[in-house]
Amino acid sequence: MHGPDGRDYPNVVTYIEVKRPEKLVWAHGTVEKETAHFHTTLTLEDVGGKTRLTMRATFPSEAELKKVIKEYNAVEGGKQTLARLADYLGEKQAGTLVITRLFDAPRKDVWKAWTDPAAFKKWWGPKDFTCPVAKMDLKKGGKYHWCMRGPDGKDYWTTGEFLEVSPMGRLVYTDNFADEKGNVVSPEKYGMTGKWGKMLVTVTLEDNGKRTKMTLKHTGLPAGEMSEMTGAGWNQSFDKLAASL
Repeated sequence: MHGPDGRDYPNVVTYIEVKRPEKLVWAHGTVEKETAHFHTTLTLEDVGGKTRLTMRATFPSEAELKKVIKEYNAVEGGKQTLARLADYLGEKQAGTLVITRLFDAPRKDVWKAWTDPAAFKKWWGPKDFTCPVAKMDLKKGGKYHWCMRGPDGKDYWTTGEFLEVSPMGRLVYTDNFADEKGNVVSPEKYGMTGKWGKMLVTVTLEDNGKRTKMTLKHTGLPAGEMSEMTGAGWNQSFDKLAASL
């Protein structure tokens, strides 16, 4: 785990029992101490279309348990972790995509890759796609008009409005399928099926030592195959972004 203060908490987990999709049992240790500090049993039960998750941790002594609760605030930490899991699963069901990547470059360079048209053209689009057009009025309320060109020569246009432009930190914009003139068009124009909502893209950048942590959140996608395809396209684009830095 990586704390907000930059401190790392290395963990060593050894699985003892794996019963798909009902039960996991593992021994939890650290790099410094190979012997297990405690054992965890996680069970999953169907409850009327929902899932009940039960997690039980057992310690070698009451003293060890009290130490973990006092020094690491383990009970509250466990609650927060499970709350984040619930948020993640809810977003996944709702067609929200979240991708986190680490780049071996300072934050200013990653920001430039997103906001400078010439730099943007170097990476925008999945593998074997190019970006012949990248127009952007980088300010709150400003418009953009981008084009991805597939290896077969077909163009895929997108347009939208920047809702937030916080230099070096955060970029938020609406996302719409478009034509070459910048008019918003239906996803069906490009053969995109499913129920599409009002799409929004949020990009946040954070320092991570000498590297940059980038988190992308893309909402309004159809759940299922279209969301998975979109995620694959983003990750291929980000591979190109990494190579361009």
